[in-house]
Amino acid sequence: MKLEKAYSEDLKKTITAEDADYNFSIGKISSKYAFTCPDDNCNAAVTCANLDKKKSQRKVPPYYRVVGEHNINCLINQAIIKKNKQKVEQSDIYSENDIYISDAVRLDLRLADNQRTKTDNSSNFEENIIKFGHKTNLNKSNNRMIPPTKTVSSLVSLFLNKEKKTVQIPEVGALPIEEFFIEINGQDISDFDDEYRIYFGLAWFNKIDDKGFAVRFNNKLKYGELEVRPSFFISLSTIESSTYAKFSLGKMNDLCNKQPKQVFILSETSPNIKDNKYINFWLEGLQYMDYRFK
Repeated sequence: MKLEKAYSEDLKKTITAEDADYNFSIGKISSKYAFTCPDDNCNAAVTCANLDKKKSQRKVPPYYRVVGEHNINCLINQAIIKKNKQKVEQSDIYSENDIYISDAVRLDLRLADNQRTKTDNSSNFEENIIKFGHKTNLNKSNNRMIPPTKTVSSLVSLFLNKEKKTVQIPEVGALPIEEFFIEINGQDISDFDDEYRIYFGLAWFNKIDDKGFAVRFNNKLKYGELEVRPSFFISLSTIESSTYAKFSLGKMNDLCNKQPKQVFILSETSPNIKDNKYINFWLEGLQYMDYRFK
């Protein structure tokens, strides 16, 4: 989720992303990771995406992205939850700036129980266009052009099958599917772009008491002198509220064995730094990941 403002750990006050950009440029802010939720009752980690990129290299201006769990008493998170409950469908991640790109597929990140099958000859075709919020354009014959969408799991299958596809990145453009997937293999995360990418590699699932499951990759990533194996967390509440059979509690428990799995996680930003000791991915939801057996 995105925020208008965040708390700067360096400046000890709440500022906008524009303010963060200026203060970073003059050396008063140390890192794009040095932010937390602005609510007094919460310290959820926040990344200021694109803050460390030169202006000439940015495709979108810096913005805040929550990459940590909100406190249960966080008023900001409560407002977000209330707003989300009013939505019939999960909002489209593509904006009005994302024009139709021929032969490119878009990310479908709606929850599984909100999925629908849409065909051009459906009797509810126009209704589906409005309901699902898909960005459409008109061609010269005034016929609607609907960009095809793919779930993370479908994109993983296309990638593993070495199919030649192009993926449209929100507000950025498009790139070949082989560039959309990044294998975790010792890179410095400062070289990664704060854009949607699927990171992957061999990883182990481990149960963390009654809290959920930790997924830790086999290969390391770096950030300056820090070099560790990155990980991410799947909360028990996320699993219990999900309709994905692949992520049922029983299936998750079965994954916790000595055999590594090929794990894929979609992230809007590069992984974040925690306590200057860990490199973590933030899992937005189960529709943002997939796993395959070796």
